Amino acid sequence: GNERIQYWGKQSRGKHEGTERIFSRFIWNGDMKIIVMGEKNTDSPQARISVEKAIEKSGWREEIVELVTTKSMGIGYAARTWAEENNISIKLFYSHWDRNLCRAMNDRNREMGGYADKLIAIYPLPRDPTIHDMICVMERLGKPVSLYEIDLE
Repeated sequence: GNERIQYWGKQSRGKHEGTERIFSRFIWNGDMKIIVMGEKNTDSPQARISVEKAIEKSGWREEIVELVTTKSMGIGYAARTWAEENNISIKLFYSHWDRNLCRAMNDRNREMGGYADKLIAIYPLPRDPTIHDMICVMERLGKPVSLYEIDLE
């Protein structure tokens, strides 16, 4: 299984840059549950190409045994299609819409972050707030993040 280690270090970025604190990191021993998350408004052909390039850039292709994503269109749909074509199981997470919109997505992101091992974030600039939150969740958990920027123009 995976192991969590803790160590003392300095914050490398953000408003607390330079402050010392305890960090947690995971040591991975085996297959990965990887989140692929990105822009919902990307058209299908571009989304498919972006998912393939982002997975390739991450270097984690051979480790993926389960794709973790949402039921969204765009990158989410392209990632699910890619997983089906590559015989990789899919775990979907849903927002709890009985809460307000922002809280529902943030809660879902925390659930996904706790479940998955790594994140591949596919995003345009400026970053979508939901994608940015997912990146922050994974960084707080000490889990690896691979970023892939796309141009929506």
